[in-house]
Amino acid sequence: MKDRKLIESASFFLKLIVIWLSWKIFAYLIGEEKEPVDQRIFPALSAQWESVNNWLRILLLEASDFLLQSAGHKTQLIENYILRIEGYGGIGLGNYCLGFQLMYYFTMIVLVSGFSFRKKAVGIISGILALQFLNILRISGLVWIDAFAPRLKFISHDYIFNIAVFGLLLLFYWKLLKREHE
Repeated sequence: MKDRKLIESASFFLKLIVIWLSWKIFAYLIGEEKEPVDQRIFPALSAQWESVNNWLRILLLEASDFLLQSAGHKTQLIENYILRIEGYGGIGLGNYCLGFQLMYYFTMIVLVSGFSFRKKAVGIISGILALQFLNILRISGLVWIDAFAPRLKFISHDYIFNIAVFGLLLLFYWKLLKREHE
């Protein structure tokens, strides 16, 4: 029994390493945002990837803009890249700040778990939708912080929001595990 638990744990951690490595390989092959698409390893694939990123970025910015306006703020969305409260600098949302890496990790962890097909499908869809909702809150929060508490922008962007989003996805995954074993 003890050996079986050890093997299961080691297998799960090996799967985590493979998931992490597969993302790193994908990111290497697709290229970095700062690198021109035509200079990447697979330019045609990279162009499609950038197109998907642009679509999601604009969707998130427009939803965040709507949320801030609903809260009574006058906002400006500049060139589908910068969102700001009028009179303040705002934030620029790059294509690689959208949470695709986190969506991938979450999806893959759910896929390698012992859940039923239905539970995997519902968990993945729910997790990705929850992540997008959290992204909208994160972007709106960063725009608000930029305007009204700019000294907190760095720590909020690099730590607080990342830990909160990651923590909430882990909590969601834990709930899926808990329900599976009830």
